[in-house]
This record gives sequence, C-alpha cells and structure tokens, in this order.
Amino acid sequence: MSIKKRIEITKRGYRLLGRYCPGLISAKVSAAAAGKFAPFATIWFSAKIINEIAGEKRSGILAFYVCLTIGINFILHIVKNALDKVVSDKESKMWNYFPKIFADKQMNMDFEDLENKEVQKKRQKAQENLFMFGNGLAQLVWDTAELVETVVGIAASLSLSFMLFVSKTGNGIIDLFLWIFALILIMTGAGMINSGLKRKEEQVFEKWTDGTVWHNRAFMFYGHELYSNIAKAKDVRIYRQDRAADREMEKLEEHNFKDTRLLEKMSGCQGKSALVLGIANALCYMYAAVKAGAGAFDAGSLVQYVGALTGLVKSFTDMFMVVSENRVYTEHLSGLFDYLDIKSGKEEGTEKLPCGFGPSFTDGTHDDPYIPRFRKRP
Repeated sequence: MSIKKRIEITKRGYRLLGRYCPGLISAKVSAAAAGKFAPFATIWFSAKIINEIAGEKRSGILAFYVCLTIGINFILHIVKNALDKVVSDKESKMWNYFPKIFADKQMNMDFEDLENKEVQKKRQKAQENLFMFGNGLAQLVWDTAELVETVVGIAASLSLSFMLFVSKTGNGIIDLFLWIFALILIMTGAGMINSGLKRKEEQVFEKWTDGTVWHNRAFMFYGHELYSNIAKAKDVRIYRQDRAADREMEKLEEHNFKDTRLLEKMSGCQGKSALVLGIANALCYMYAAVKAGAGAFDAGSLVQYVGALTGLVKSFTDMFMVVSENRVYTEHLSGLFDYLDIKSGKEEGTEKLPCGFGPSFTDGTHDDPYIPRFRKRP
C-alpha cells in the first residue's frame, strides 16, 4: 500500500473515531505531549543549574531554576494525570461505541444486501478483527500516543542539541561536519534495524496466533452463546455440535503448551532491539563527550546534549516503529472501510420492497419490485 493511501486511511480512521468516540483522540494527544515534554524541560533546567554551580554560584538564580524545574514538572504531571483519567474512561467506553459503527451500516442497507453471504463474511471478518484482536481502529487509538511522543521527542531533542553541532572546538578533525552525517547514519541504521526486528516479531506473533479466530469462536460458544440461546442449545444437543467445539478447545490447550519457541523468538527480537539502541546511545554519548573534552562547551551543556541525543535516538528509532505499525493497522482499517463502503439499494434509492408493501399503481398490473404499488381502499 502506498504512503499516500495509508495517510488517507489513517485520516479517515481519525474522522471515524471523532464521530463515534468524541474527545478520545484529542485527550490522548494532549496527554502524550505533556508526558513527553516534561523530561526535556528537566534536562534543560538541569543543565542551567549545573552551569551555574560550576560558574558564578548565584543563589537567587539557582533557586529560580530549581523552582521552575519543580513547578513545570508538577504542572505537567497534574495535567497528564488528569488527561490520563479522561483517556482511560473514554478508552473503556470505546468498545461500547464500536458496535454502533456496524449497526449504523446495517440500518442503511437493504434486505438483499443484509442477507448476502459475501457481505456477511466481510462484516464478520471486520468485527472479529476489531473485537477479537483490537486490529484497525483500536490499534489507531493505542498508537496515537506513540506518534505524538515521536514527533514531540524529535522536535524537542533537535532544539536542545542544535548548539552541539554548531559549537567549535578549534580542532579541525572534531569540528568536521562529517561527524554529523555519521550520527544521522547511526540513528537511521538503528531505526531501520529495530523496524526490521519489529516486523519479524509481528510475523512470529501472527504465526503464534494462527487459528485464534477458531479458538475464540469455540470459547464464545461455551462462554456465551450456548447458555444465552436455548434454541441453539437444543440444536447442539441434537446435532452434537459440541464435539467440534471440544476439538477446537483441545487444539487451543495444545497450542498454548507447545509453541513456547515462538515466544522465545519474540523476546529475542526485543532483546536485540534494546542492544542496538544501547550501542547507538553510546556512540552519540562519545561524540558529545569528545567535544566537551576539547573545550567546545561546559559540563552543564554536556548533560543537556547527552540527554537530548539520547532522546533523539529513541524518538528516531520509534519513528520507524510507528511507520511499521501504521503499515499494519491501515491494512486492517482498509478491510473495515471496504465493508463500510458497500453500496446498497437503500443508500442509492433503489431498495427493493417486499411484495404487497408500499404504494403501487391502482391497476395492479406491474410485477417489477422496483415499481411502487398502490392498493385500492375497500
């Protein structure tokens, strides 16, 4: 799927969430931005405090910086906690709102389309994707925070580390712009490696969850449908459909005890990702330390630049993961929108009415179900 198509699907997904879950995305964006900005504010003021301690040691300026550090973090912490409460409440309710998406679609479809097997399969697949696994809309909600944190992290890191790249030491080798391109290459490489590891982990996870749809259907069969539907319970007893459900439950139990190797592969991908991130952080730290040792800036600025570079590496790596996650949930959203975009006769004004209902001509000679039919009053 092209980048342009993925952007269009993502924007449509946000519009759909705005319609059925109003306020959820805006609260999630605000909470993520407040939480991500707080550490960078601490880094900047900490650098100022260290520089003041190493320099003039003015007690008034130190007290001012300390109060600002504590006050800003306190305010951001209160704001984030308040927004997190709103997000938690709205996320718990979104599962009650999602069924209305399908209900509204069905209310706008004619009888023929409602009974169409292909349409029913599309609806069932979209519903199972969303409600069994959280694919599509739920993923879009969960990944919104990562997207915002990545954008805020990159912007804040670049603003705090800008002077690191332009400060001069007087050493021609250290001051080469080649080192800047080397850092960009390190961050890009770390991001691409972690993105590849993330895709591999997702592939292993998909393999591990193979057959989960049938397992969940068997679970719902025993956990809900059987005791809530007496007629179905009678059919099960007559046709012994419980045997098929028992076989799926046995497969589920065997699957849970047998496929531990796949879980080990998934955890291995996470360990390799952490190792790559640590190596990238170490190389960036070495660059900042060398420039500080050559006299380009003081100790407080070193703290600022190291913290900013660490955040930049993390955010840059997360950017590749966000793009990778977007590739996954836009595929599921595309399936949902394929169902929602089905055109029915009711929406196009050509709905077929059952015979004998609705207005018709008085002569009663028309058999075309599209032609309205009037009945004479007795």
